[in-house]
Amino acid sequence: MKVKVSSSKKSIIQKKFLARRSVLKAGLAGLSVLASPADAAVCALTAQQTLGPYHPLQWHDYRADLTGAGKAKGEMITVRGRVLDTSCKAVPGALVELWQANHWGRYHHIRDRQNPLPVDPEFAGRGRVRSNVDGYYQFTTIKPASYEVGGGWRRPPHLHFKVTAPGYKTLVTQMYFHGDPLNPHDQILQALSPSQQTGVIVTFTKREQQLNGQFDLVIHA
Repeated sequence: MKVKVSSSKKSIIQKKFLARRSVLKAGLAGLSVLASPADAAVCALTAQQTLGPYHPLQWHDYRADLTGAGKAKGEMITVRGRVLDTSCKAVPGALVELWQANHWGRYHHIRDRQNPLPVDPEFAGRGRVRSNVDGYYQFTTIKPASYEVGGGWRRPPHLHFKVTAPGYKTLVTQMYFHGDPLNPHDQILQALSPSQQTGVIVTFTKREQQLNGQFDLVIHA
């Protein structure tokens, strides 16, 4: 025996069914958004580069200012950034080491003792700090000069970095200055992929009579 359903009741049943289906779709959509790996934060690893011959043999305990309180020759710059893991989480307490050439292109290192370029007694040439609870570090230094390597190769201005932290692999890398005409000809920089180069070339902006740049350092376990 068939039961007749009035058109008004049919309309009510259809509306309830559509409403429930909309709620179910919304719930599933919400779950898919939460589960989507595309929404997980991902930070690209900073490219590994050569340690070079001038890694310091000795270190000051900690030094964030390489300029002798502004007495060193050259244009003062501030380099700051964060030490992060590949999930973009801060790595606190990481040891960040920096070393570089001076205003004329000479390193404060015994291996560069035959270099005829001037020594700057006010310039430390190296510094190291630990990242804070939010992963931040900062150095005050000068923009280094380019220098001749040999065979017609001249290295662009760059800073060397080494980052170590318990549970993570050591990162050795270099930072370059955006727009420098020597960048496209540097064999070490050009050995990196375009995306890796983007991660190590920093744009500096002038604020309070000083150049400021941000260089985040991404390490992995």
